[in-house]
Order: sequence, then C-alpha cells, then structure tokens
Amino acid sequence: MKRMLAAALLAGAAVVLTAAAPVSAFAADDLEGGGDYPISVTVTGDGSVPSGGSDSGGFGGSGSGSSGFGSSGSSGGSAPSDTVDTGAKPSGEGATAVADAAFSLGGLRLGYLISPIPTQGELSTSVTLRNGTDAPMPVTIRAWLTGPLGNRIGGPVERTVTLAPQTDRTLRMRVGGVGQWTFITSHLEATPPKSVDGVALKKLTREQSIVIAPWAILLIVIVGAGAGYGISVAVRRPRRVVQESFA
Repeated sequence: MKRMLAAALLAGAAVVLTAAAPVSAFAADDLEGGGDYPISVTVTGDGSVPSGGSDSGGFGGSGSGSSGFGSSGSSGGSAPSDTVDTGAKPSGEGATAVADAAFSLGGLRLGYLISPIPTQGELSTSVTLRNGTDAPMPVTIRAWLTGPLGNRIGGPVERTVTLAPQTDRTLRMRVGGVGQWTFITSHLEATPPKSVDGVALKKLTREQSIVIAPWAILLIVIVGAGAGYGISVAVRRPRRVVQESFA
C-alpha cells in the first residue's frame, strides 16, 4: 500500500512540474497592412498622372529630356505644365492603406505563468505596435481574459504608452485570473489618437486562445485514484489471509 501511495504522489508531482513549465502559444503575425507605406503622386493640371520616361530615377518625369523631378521636357518646346496640389484626402481603400501604414498592430503571443494557488495564475500577453508617422503617438492598451463560455475571468488591465516616430515597440502585459479554466481567450485593444499628421486612425483589436492544463484538478484526480487503489488493496488483503487460514 505504501508503494502505491508513493507512486501516486510521484505521478502527481510530475503533473505539477509539467504544468509549471511556461506554456506559450504563438499567434501568426497578422499585421493589417503594417508593411505598406503612403505613396505620393504628382497630379497635373488636366487631372492626369504623368508617366515615367526614359529617366530611371522614378521621380515622375516624362520625356527624354526630363530631369526626373516632375518637369516635362518634350522636344516640341511646349511649356511644362504646372503641378497642382489638389489637397484631396484619400478615401475608401486608399484611406485604409494610409491608416494601416500610420498605425499597425501585430499578432498576440501568449505565455502561462503558473501560481501555487489553484484559483490564480497569469497570462502574459505580448504584442508589437508600429508608429509609421513622423510624430509621437500616445496609445492606450487594454487587455482582458474570457473563459470557455465567453465569461470574463480576468482584467481589464490598461496601460498608456507613447510610440516614437517611425518605430516599432513590443509591449508585454500580465492579466490574472487564469485559475483552472483550461480554455482561455486573451483580448487586446489598442486605441490611438483620432488623427496624427492629418491621417485618421482607428482602434485595433486582437484576440488569441490558449489551452492550459488544469493542473490542480489533475493532481486531485491522480492522488484520489492512488489513494482509492491503496484502500482497495488493504481491504482485500485480510480476506485472503482469513481464507488461507481455513484451508
């Protein structure tokens, strides 16, 4: 019986040690247009866009005599057309591309931090933010956790950071309340200013799920099964001794 109890306790300890190792679930990087950048286009007086000529510099010049900086040098001697700044703001897909280039959010990376208290435990959430503008950008980050039924089990946790111009920054936040819920979804919300450098920005959200072994429940089941087996062996042994004595 002592050997059975010892084996059960060793098995339970192995489960705890296994669950104690950090569990990480990495989400695929789903940047929404994070690699796109705004493109400036020169518009001529008649509303057309000049095409590139023989100049390989790609600065919008046309004709063989172009210097590559938007002037027209045709052999006919016609006067170069004046460039017009329409002042129009991009709309539709163009505005979305510009906004994505100005502010983007990477995928979530999750890590489990175990606690010796079964009702506690934390989930570490890591995310990369990008400021593609030429001005500092304050961003408010909000994170929380939900259980398998969509019920909130942890958070929200808020943090405000300022992103330097033209930089990426990785932010890590811890949210408690993991407990023994097993199937957990981490939610993150990043809220930038309404506009930066004349570009309208919008709130971005991410979510990622992770499965965590309920180590306390498994430990109770293993110890209970070991104790039950030991008790059943102890109860059966006296009967065998009595039967052998009468034989």
